[in-house]
Amino acid sequence: SIRSRLEPKIDTDQPTTYLDFPPDYTSLLSNDAFQWLTKYRIWPEEIRDHNFGWSDKRKLLVMPVYDRDHNLVMWQGRNFGTNGQKYLTHGPASDILDIVTPKNLAVKSELNTIIVVEGKLDAIKVGRVYHSMPLWGSNIPLKLIRRLKERFSKLGIWLDPDKRRESIVAALRASQYIDTFVVLSNKDPKEND
Repeated sequence: SIRSRLEPKIDTDQPTTYLDFPPDYTSLLSNDAFQWLTKYRIWPEEIRDHNFGWSDKRKLLVMPVYDRDHNLVMWQGRNFGTNGQKYLTHGPASDILDIVTPKNLAVKSELNTIIVVEGKLDAIKVGRVYHSMPLWGSNIPLKLIRRLKERFSKLGIWLDPDKRRESIVAALRASQYIDTFVVLSNKDPKEND
């Protein structure tokens, strides 16, 4: 199996552990997974840059996250099989700052803004224009808000349309720590161009 070192969290005394990809993990995606990604206009170079992979046995599109030392710290799988949950997450998703940085920022003030979204594809799409980060769900812990405040001066919250109430509640809470705004849309961020 493919293994990568998982560093202990900075603020804990946990021993070093290892995180595994599925045993049949490969960088060659299935046609279904590739078509699904391109449906949302995730381009081949972005698939490569984010090291997406495939587990044929589990029918999972694997979206890995690495730390700055290139150690695998977590991965999320999008299930293309007929059984099981739609998404499967391995690793400590709530403690991961997986920030997608745009290659070209149009306005210098955008350097100080980060927009949090639910998933990796959302972060890739938004990350073309602003710094963006997946929450791997819709929860925004207070610890995360404080960590983002250390690096950015503005926080945008753009959750899927079915999470409008959660977006507003999270923004009210976050606004006590950082200048916060909500992006409301009739589409998921990954569906916007």
